[in-house]
Amino acid sequence: MENLEDRDDLTINDLITELYLSWGNNGFSKSFSSPEQKNVIIAWAYDCNVANGGHVSFFDRFGDVFSTDEVAEALHATGGEKCALNFLSAAERICYDEQSGYGFGDDEPEDTEDNILWDMKPAFADLVEEYASNKKDLIFK
Repeated sequence: MENLEDRDDLTINDLITELYLSWGNNGFSKSFSSPEQKNVIIAWAYDCNVANGGHVSFFDRFGDVFSTDEVAEALHATGGEKCALNFLSAAERICYDEQSGYGFGDDEPEDTEDNILWDMKPAFADLVEEYASNKKDLIFK
């Protein structure tokens, strides 16, 4: 991958998106240039998927790519303890069924953790961008 850090025409959002797409195009490789890069990719995958389908969407797509601990650590690093605890709450409630995939139990409201993430101030995506901006030299190399 080209050195994105040297591209002056890209915003931090663009840089993260390019990194995330490159990672996805490489088959979700678990090879990262730094722990900070891993944190940003996990956090961006989490934010994109939860924003477009809730926690079930994230688990459906990445439940077998990253462990719960890996995700919680990345979210804590990029978005803080509240975000990590919110994810862990969803992870405890989500179950997997061979026929229907990931989902919440029948008696559980599905959007509790989704709403907490969506209502965060500052927005989680902004926190990830701030983290990436502060650690640019470790992430985009």
